[in-house]
Amino acid sequence: MHWSIAAAPEFSTEQIHESLTLKEGETIIMELPYSASPAPRVTWEFNGRPLVASRRVTVDVIRNITSACIGHVEMVDAGTYTVTLENAYGKSTCSIRVKVFGEFFE
Repeated sequence: MHWSIAAAPEFSTEQIHESLTLKEGETIIMELPYSASPAPRVTWEFNGRPLVASRRVTVDVIRNITSACIGHVEMVDAGTYTVTLENAYGKSTCSIRVKVFGEFFE
């Protein structure tokens, strides 16, 4: 007999920072571990709009971790990044506020 466990998506929140402050030029990797069965659909948004991959921005899902990497952070990268996990059993959302300051902000 084969058993499969169905579970709504859930973030492992103890490993997630809700707010990050960065200096222009730094690289950020936001990694969000989660559990779900079956594997959820993962979507990233930036300030309420889909996060678009580019030369500086990559989004990944590997096993039970989703991540967004932003290279050479700029002031325009400041805002709220929201990740939504959704499968047939439920939905979970997590947001991270990112602040960016310039080189003259000491």
